[in-house]
Amino acid sequence: NANGTNASGAFNEGNISFDNLTGAASISNCAISRGFTDNFRLVNTAGSLNRLVFDTVTMGSNSNSGNDSILLEGLGNATPNVTVQNSIFTGAAGDLFNYVLNGNNTGDLIFIGNSLSNNHPVIATGGGGVTVVSGNNVAAGATFTFNMSNNSFRDAVGIAVLIAKSTDPGTVTGTFANNTIGVQAVANSGSAEGSGLKLQNIGLGTMTVAVTNNIIRQYNHFGIEVLTGGGATALGG
Repeated sequence: NANGTNASGAFNEGNISFDNLTGAASISNCAISRGFTDNFRLVNTAGSLNRLVFDTVTMGSNSNSGNDSILLEGLGNATPNVTVQNSIFTGAAGDLFNYVLNGNNTGDLIFIGNSLSNNHPVIATGGGGVTVVSGNNVAAGATFTFNMSNNSFRDAVGIAVLIAKSTDPGTVTGTFANNTIGVQAVANSGSAEGSGLKLQNIGLGTMTVAVTNNIIRQYNHFGIEVLTGGGATALGG
């Protein structure tokens, strides 16, 4: 059933929530759904999490008041290293998966062999897909590495997969390979309103991504969109 009644302020009630989880942790062979806000939420402001592993996990839809199915945030000087593998996502009002690196910190994401679809009845405008963001205009900047390979993505309303570096002097380096976005001959199955894959360096720092051997179908903006700049203040990316 729905766990929680409050989605405001510091509460963000849902199924599983951690603040400053460090060391090593794993979640495997579980089915998690119906969280009031997020099905799984992690917010770290300090310390090293090396590594949190999701393996063979089924993430069902959250509630109609929900946000993300999995939300992972690394703030301050936290180090959140995360692996998500062999898992299934079936619905979220916000993002199916949201990873945010937001401070003078480092993080690594391995996202391999997952199947993502979204049957949520009230997907937010611009939501329904995957969002990975690093950086937040801090002096030193964040260092983020990732490997997103051999996944399938479908049914986003907004961008199916957004990978962005915000305004900081940090670095983003990663691989997006052998993924499938959308389903052949199924209208809007990649993205109903946005691009299939969007890579954006909003400003400062560097972003280097290898995009290889992917299949992208049924989007409504661009198959692959690469953008530098685009923030509130004009900056070079």
